[in-house]
Amino acid sequence: MQGLSFKSLRLMAAAATLASCLLAPQARAQDVELYDQPAFAGIRLTLNANTPDLAAYGLGGRVASVVVKRGQWEFCTQPQFGGACIAVGPGRYAELPPALRGTLASLRSTAATAAPTPTAPVVTPATAAQADALVLYEHAGFAGRKLGLSGATARLGDLNFNDMASSVEIFRGRWQFCVHADYAGECFVLGVGRHAQAGRFNDAISSLRPVYGRDDKPLPATGGLVLYEHSDFKGRELLRTEATPSLGNLDFNDKTSSVEVLAGRWELCTDADYRGRCITLTAGRHNLERALNDRISSLRPQ
Repeated sequence: MQGLSFKSLRLMAAAATLASCLLAPQARAQDVELYDQPAFAGIRLTLNANTPDLAAYGLGGRVASVVVKRGQWEFCTQPQFGGACIAVGPGRYAELPPALRGTLASLRSTAATAAPTPTAPVVTPATAAQADALVLYEHAGFAGRKLGLSGATARLGDLNFNDMASSVEIFRGRWQFCVHADYAGECFVLGVGRHAQAGRFNDAISSLRPVYGRDDKPLPATGGLVLYEHSDFKGRELLRTEATPSLGNLDFNDKTSSVEVLAGRWELCTDADYRGRCITLTAGRHNLERALNDRISSLRPQ
């Protein structure tokens, strides 16, 4: 931060705005989306009100890319809107200006009338085709603050949701819930449906992960993913939990149109042995772009 004037910070913000390829249209709900990885990947935090300390939501100093859907906002490098601040308008910022990378700590609306205090910001993993696999709720009856997830989470404390879940709604798959971080302690498995966390499991969940097979086997440390033959996660499917240099050996070469990453980071390539054009996908559901549709031949965890 030393040597950077406020004028320089504003110039960098302007440059980032010009670099945005598309202005976001006005939103009807949330105004700002913060991501902990560049290019709108990783954990997503949606906000519509002044936030004096992002650390309260587990993203203090971790924001790497931003979408401002509407309004004018001030991003600051210290909590309580202190430090150096930059004015940011509507747009998609795949990377923050250098002065804010790893330092964004608070933000607020610069409108004449400040936005209301947030009641339930939602933190979710961001994906190419966003769709939560499950939602944790702070209170019984599926009420209160909520956390949407689509992949394994070893430490809910990192998302400011440790020992806070009183009910859960599962939309797809079967999931293991554990009372300690890193899938330790007493665990139980739930499938699709709406579930109350009564008794000793109420406000006691610290980690969770998808399981598969008849024995509800947890995914390995590298995670796993499901390939689908058709778009929108339809048709024949193939679960993989290990590096696969040739999908032809599994009768799935050049047959993938959509992918669900259950956990981990996975590289998918158009040629065998991890050659050709490759992309990396994180937890979530992804419809493949036209250039990759029906062209995946190999894959491996990262």
